[in-house]
Amino acid sequence: MTLPIVITRIISSSPLITRLSSTFLGLQRMGAFRRGYSTFSKPLLSSRRSILFFLIGPPILYLTTTFTRLLYQYPTTDIDRSHPVYKSKDDVRFKQLYGHWFTARVPYKSLIQSSSTGKIGDETVVKHRKTPIEVWTSALFCTPTLGLEAIGIGLFTGNGFATGDRGEERVYVGQGLAHGIFNVKSIEGESTPPVTLTEQKDGVNRKLLGRAIVAYDLPDYATHLWEIAAKYGAPWRHISGGRHCFEVIEEEGKGKEGEVLVRFGHHHDNLPTSPTSRLDNPSLRHPEYTTKMGALKYIEELQKKKQSDVLQFLLRVRCWHYRNLAVIHRASRPSRPDKARRLGYKAKQGYVIYRIRVRRGGRKRPVPKGATYGKPTNQGVNQLKYQRSLRSTAEERVGRRCANLRVLNSYWINQDSTYKYYEVILVDPQHKAIRRDARINWIVNPVHKHRESRGLTATGKKSRGINKGHRYNNTKAGRRKTWKRQNTLSLWRYRH
Repeated sequence: MTLPIVITRIISSSPLITRLSSTFLGLQRMGAFRRGYSTFSKPLLSSRRSILFFLIGPPILYLTTTFTRLLYQYPTTDIDRSHPVYKSKDDVRFKQLYGHWFTARVPYKSLIQSSSTGKIGDETVVKHRKTPIEVWTSALFCTPTLGLEAIGIGLFTGNGFATGDRGEERVYVGQGLAHGIFNVKSIEGESTPPVTLTEQKDGVNRKLLGRAIVAYDLPDYATHLWEIAAKYGAPWRHISGGRHCFEVIEEEGKGKEGEVLVRFGHHHDNLPTSPTSRLDNPSLRHPEYTTKMGALKYIEELQKKKQSDVLQFLLRVRCWHYRNLAVIHRASRPSRPDKARRLGYKAKQGYVIYRIRVRRGGRKRPVPKGATYGKPTNQGVNQLKYQRSLRSTAEERVGRRCANLRVLNSYWINQDSTYKYYEVILVDPQHKAIRRDARINWIVNPVHKHRESRGLTATGKKSRGINKGHRYNNTKAGRRKTWKRQNTLSLWRYRH
């Protein structure tokens, strides 16, 4: 017999021995009992690592030995041969992720009804009555593993478990698991015939004498933890709760006077998802998208449907309002907060939003009386197209108006037959909130002065033809400049 099995059997004898042994093993693993080492002459808590091991080591050892004892006392059965926990008919309310089953044989007499009677006057009153399920589940909850898990779940869910139907039939839902007490809400009637299980082992039919399911729901904020865990490769999906399932099974031919098979397990429930959700896509290794959307996501989806009645009315009213304001004015807040945040805006000190309107249409050549005084190829006046976009023009005008600020980005907000309206995000480079923010203090560098006038913003780079990726490696000075240089024959005047 190996040493771990001996230690496990000793630890499983008493809770006091469990805690003392765990502490002893933790101290021994940290080197407190080495030769020539005294905890009095050289304190154990001399470093942060020793303090961490001293605080975390014993609980980890206690949990490890407790789980080992549970596995040793109740052997694990094959999941495929176990009777599965009932799912809902529509398969939407919850989905089974994985389950662990443990089985044990106990005398049926330990599960029979027990009651105590007393007399109040001339009447006989039943003081206490226990059903087989109550006796059985209360005994199982006395194990350290399930008790510790119950306390943890109880603290996480606010010391309570959700009541309600989590199955189809023959399911009992209880609460109060955090306090180690299982309260059965409904008991199977004596007239109800037992259900014959579909599984067979060695040609023996099994009958289900009783089942109890404890269901608990995790709060909404807990699902975010599973998203983070899934990003880092944890084998969990979005767990919304779980179920403790307990079954008492009678095997054919052994009778109720003999032993019955006791089986219990734990299952996790996933978030209710629709068939079109990305959670149901098996090709995703680490799903990180939920079916819930935030407020900015709703605004983004509304902006994608500008022909809808809501957006048409909103844009029309806002356009009338913008027309009656100054050409360039400061806005108290962005009209499209989702777009502004995607482009770098933060609702904090140092960020400013300016709204501007730019007249639509081409660029007429500014010459007196249409006289260009040049060659016929350059005599055009009215049908000229400006090489820069109106958005770039709006950024440049706002940059000249607010010369002490730095233009970060801009976005379209509205338009009519005469004007296009833009909102420009500006940053104050002298503000302490900007200079101390590592994500935006790059713009404080003097090299970023009037970056909108030099084509360094997003729309300016687009006008210059600068981008990343395939076929963008020959646009160093702009695609038009590069095309002109590559298609112009330049010869020396004096050549040999």
